Amino acid sequence: MTTVKDPHADYTVLDSSRMLPRADLSVGRLDKNTTGVLMLTNDGDLAGKLTHPSFGAKKVYHVFTDKALTKNDMEAFITGVELDDGIVSADAISYPEPDDHTQAGIEIHSGQNRVVRRMFEKFGLQGQEA
Repeated sequence: MTTVKDPHADYTVLDSSRMLPRADLSVGRLDKNTTGVLMLTNDGDLAGKLTHPSFGAKKVYHVFTDKALTKNDMEAFITGVELDDGIVSADAISYPEPDDHTQAGIEIHSGQNRVVRRMFEKFGLQGQEA
């Protein structure tokens, strides 16, 4: 887990990075089923500009799903998916591999927790982000 603080975690990402001087903020989050690049910084302003939705920073995910994602599903992602905490829409979505519809590339600017996973689950798709 890439959380900085979690009372339920055995250790955090900062415990793994004590060799970095003053890097006490992680930019974004990765959970157990997610792989990707993680940025650590001591610059709170930079971290805020990269993570707060008001700055419009886009995030791109490569999602592997347990079944095919249809064109109708993809159109719904663009139109907007209603989640418990509001409607979220993708800025763009496509098949990274044209012949494999169990993969999707999705671009969003939302800062909500686990938003990509929750969007896919709304369509009955279990995914793993990379």
